[in-house]
Amino acid sequence: FVDSLNGHRFLEEVMHRWSCLLVLLAAHPLGAQSSPEAVALSRRIEYWNPAWSPDGRTLVFESNLEGKYTLFVINRDGTGLRRLTSDPSENTQPNWSPDGRRIVFSSNRSGHTELYTMNADGSGATRLTTMGGGAWYQSSFSPDGKLVAFQGRADNAETRDRVFVIGVDGTGLRLLSDSTLGAEGPRWAPDGRTVRFLRVPYPKRLWRDMGPDDMQAARAGQRMVSVRPDGSGLAPLPPARAGESE
Repeated sequence: FVDSLNGHRFLEEVMHRWSCLLVLLAAHPLGAQSSPEAVALSRRIEYWNPAWSPDGRTLVFESNLEGKYTLFVINRDGTGLRRLTSDPSENTQPNWSPDGRRIVFSSNRSGHTELYTMNADGSGATRLTTMGGGAWYQSSFSPDGKLVAFQGRADNAETRDRVFVIGVDGTGLRLLSDSTLGAEGPRWAPDGRTVRFLRVPYPKRLWRDMGPDDMQAARAGQRMVSVRPDGSGLAPLPPARAGESE
């Protein structure tokens, strides 16, 4: 399997070719008379959050290729670029289910950012969370495909995200993190028995009150912790294990 870094490099190479193609199409629209003048795109095209399918054959990612951030898939050999989401909202941070049949992602189609799932071909989009405001993101399926871990906050002005798990059917929402500290970057252990995330001691509740010294103090005090999906057993990870898979 190709790691995330290689996924980014793959996208940089392949999507550069697609960007060049868009420039050519802008200069010479299909069915129109050829023009000798070169045409440049008026905005920067970006590609984020690439994730390889479990079989390693397909890459899903987000891009503003067509304006707002949309989810696309592309084959490992660089062919078959295809859009998965066609609504006018922002769709971001896709991740595969372990069997490769579903994708979980964030979207603001409800007016704020919630979690959704869809089939791998883009059909059957279903709202997973109903958190009622703020933004919810960084989602991933458990290794058995039964739960989704994610982070977010009910008020975007606040510094402290929370980490939750929820069933793939939208039931069983459970808070895993301490609400007095920030919680970021939830990741499943390979065996699915625990969720690992960073606890960040932001000294101020609101971003507007955070200064450079506050940010430095928060980062200096952050610690990796592990917790079971039922919310029990919250404990810090030893420094030697903080960067390793459990």
